Amino acid sequence: MAWYGRVYDRFRTRLEEDQLLSETRAVLLTNPAIIFYPIVRWNIRTVLWDGTDPDVDTDAVTRFCLARLAVLSHVAVDDAIAWKR
Repeated sequence: MAWYGRVYDRFRTRLEEDQLLSETRAVLLTNPAIIFYPIVRWNIRTVLWDGTDPDVDTDAVTRFCLARLAVLSHVAVDDAIAWKR
């Protein structure tokens, strides 16, 4: 159950990041300040993720999700094979 809490926290942080970045893009897009968007994006990402990179393969939550997806896709393939017989 603890893993599901961690996955939910990751999902919530990703949604928050996406919302902040889309609002920032909307504001910066209307003027020449758009050239600062990469810097703003980097700052928002650094603050939200506290200096860690959630996209690396060694991240514990990423590995947990990939393992769950592998199990589910294996089950789905087995079900599809059984259904064809």
